[in-house]
Amino acid sequence: TPTQPPTTIAAGASATFSVTYQNPVGGIGGAQPRLSISNNDSDENPYQFDIFAESFVPPTFSKSFSPTSITAGSTSQLRLTISNVGNIAEILNAAFSDDLPTGLVVANPNGLNVTGCGAGVVSATAGSGSVSITNVTVTRGAPCVINVNVTSATLGNLTNTSGNLTGSLADATFNVAGPSATLTVTANTPDVVTTAASAVTTTTATLNGTVDANQASTVVSFEYGTTTAYGSTVTA
Repeated sequence: TPTQPPTTIAAGASATFSVTYQNPVGGIGGAQPRLSISNNDSDENPYQFDIFAESFVPPTFSKSFSPTSITAGSTSQLRLTISNVGNIAEILNAAFSDDLPTGLVVANPNGLNVTGCGAGVVSATAGSGSVSITNVTVTRGAPCVINVNVTSATLGNLTNTSGNLTGSLADATFNVAGPSATLTVTANTPDVVTTAASAVTTTTATLNGTVDANQASTVVSFEYGTTTAYGSTVTA
């Protein structure tokens, strides 16, 4: 979209105007539109100016948990993926910080595995509440993938939204919104083993068993009776 130059320019004078060009939606790579200005010059009508424009496709940024549901105290793998899907050979200086939601932390051991991220720095300290990268390089067609184990003792749906991904490609910069994923943490099921009753008399018996609550709040009780239908309950 140009601003219109003046209709008359005196001999030896000059005029200034501007042109704004927007590459079509989805346009990738170079484009070379031509600007024409009609005039009364006998041998240069119209004036023609070639404009070179180049656009860049920003990287994609995604995340997931596997599995998406765990019991309290167990682990899930958090995967963060940066993909260079455009026409530029390398994304440079990619960086983000992912602050985990309250109750979710990097597991110990953290199981950190990084591929396709160049010589960048990836931080995921066991017991901490964040994962971050700095100065990462991502080549076209070879995504940067970060896998790290996380754990939580907090029950519920824990939604994790990363900070924005920033960096540069060619002479342009990008700022991509951070993705979100949800990890569901459920209570553990207690492990219960009952054994034979002891000190059995005609009127009394001691009921025996072991319970591993697996960090869950647990009420322990015995069912008993003179037949397999039981019929009575006592809290341990």
